[in-house]
Amino acid sequence: MANQNIDNFRLVVFVPQREFKHQMVLPCILDYAYMSPLPVVCPIAIVDEPLDDNELKLSAQKLSHLILDQSQDQKRKISATEYAVQKFGSKFLLLGSVLSFSPVDLLDNMSSKYIFKKALVCSHIGLSDKTVNENNIMQEKTLNFYSGALANMVLRITYDDKAIECAQWKIGKLHWMPSVKSCGNKK
Repeated sequence: MANQNIDNFRLVVFVPQREFKHQMVLPCILDYAYMSPLPVVCPIAIVDEPLDDNELKLSAQKLSHLILDQSQDQKRKISATEYAVQKFGSKFLLLGSVLSFSPVDLLDNMSSKYIFKKALVCSHIGLSDKTVNENNIMQEKTLNFYSGALANMVLRITYDDKAIECAQWKIGKLHWMPSVKSCGNKK
């Protein structure tokens, strides 16, 4: 019998609006045997302590401005363009859709253990010593949405040498991005 291990993480996550979750199509991959499903969230950073309400609110405002500044049509559109794999900690891989903003730009002044390089709305987590054939991961279309929230999340991963046995999570209070009008729409 393999040894069972448990790792706990405190995260700051972006939670897409509900309509995005209904549009998201899980990738067609053959490597699901060793993976565990996750909630539809985008990990932004691994932190020592959860952010307080004020920090999350200010970060949600900053995210809204960042996305609006990137926009070509004065709409705060967030796109999920392709599926990708990203390292998570020293032992895990995340699988999900890449979003059109950078977590580094959002949390550049926050003290954290790790800020993710890509904004990846996750669907699954697996062990990093397993090989995921990225040619088998396909997203059929670009998904767009216009809102989301930031929150703290605790993630507990139970695994052995071969696979993730269980991923459990708890998501804290959602801090929604302010409306485009309150961000000063550039018309």
